[in-house]
Amino acid sequence: MAETIRVQISAPFEIPGQDTAGWVQLPAGSRVSDLLRLARPPLALRLLPVVVNGKTAGRRHVLQDGDRVVFLLPMSGG
Repeated sequence: MAETIRVQISAPFEIPGQDTAGWVQLPAGSRVSDLLRLARPPLALRLLPVVVNGKTAGRRHVLQDGDRVVFLLPMSGG
């Protein structure tokens, strides 16, 4: 079993260790909540909906190697 995983992140905040293509290395078994603890975004951004591989995911979702994680920003119009 791998000790680390790589996930690709799209977020409106910086994540330590993220490369220019958006990939970050995390310990195997990491959850979305662990990713948020690592990034330490402002409270409002911690509440954004999360999608993993195109499906809504909760904070307890366990990330897998190669996952694509997207933090969704609210839309506004006028």
